[in-house]
Amino acid sequence: MLGGEDFVLNGDFGDDEGCSILFEIHSRAELVRTLPAVAADAHLTPYELKEFLGDLRLARGLRPAATLEDEAGVGWLLGAALEKGWTWARAKESIREARVRKDPCETYGLSPKAGKILNWIWNLHDNEIQMDMTPCVENAARDQIGIEKLDYDQNSKVILQLLIGEINEKTPYALSMIPWYEYPRGQHRILMRKKDNPEAVITRMIQIRGLEKNVALSTSQIGEVLHDLWTKGKPLA
Repeated sequence: MLGGEDFVLNGDFGDDEGCSILFEIHSRAELVRTLPAVAADAHLTPYELKEFLGDLRLARGLRPAATLEDEAGVGWLLGAALEKGWTWARAKESIREARVRKDPCETYGLSPKAGKILNWIWNLHDNEIQMDMTPCVENAARDQIGIEKLDYDQNSKVILQLLIGEINEKTPYALSMIPWYEYPRGQHRILMRKKDNPEAVITRMIQIRGLEKNVALSTSQIGEVLHDLWTKGKPLA
């Protein structure tokens, strides 16, 4: 199914309510060629295939879609449909961004485990994010993130804290670990934030100082002054 990204990128979809048909399945051989992960199941039913597709992850903005009529000669259509609030143009841009995005370990100098967490965050779908928080880390640790020691290990909380601290130190992100008690055993979500742009912090401080002096300063006014300072200031030797 992931190979169908090229079809989505090159497709001309005028209707944002429509579905991109990636594969037509008329035999078990075609099904296995399309979805190698189901090869071990010799008697795959439409219900089982639906469950499998429900766990299949596509690019952000896309979800698996299929017609699974269990009638001889009809065949199955497998494809991708837009998630709520997405357009084909935005989904294509999401695929392009994911393809050109560099490994965070290379970009930021992160350790492999910290890089896995950041990659997981980047690839989360809209419906998986609640109030700017990730799903519970422990549930995703093995299958999605790829770090077993975060899966209810006795030191998992400490490991997660260290990895989040590393990401915060080396990247533009300001992540926070949030305890989550939806289940009997405590879990953790990650609150996703980005650090303030330094110029935004300066602008806010100047505006606050202006209010203290009964002067209202707009962001654009301050931005023009800062621009002059950066462009006309004397370069360091």
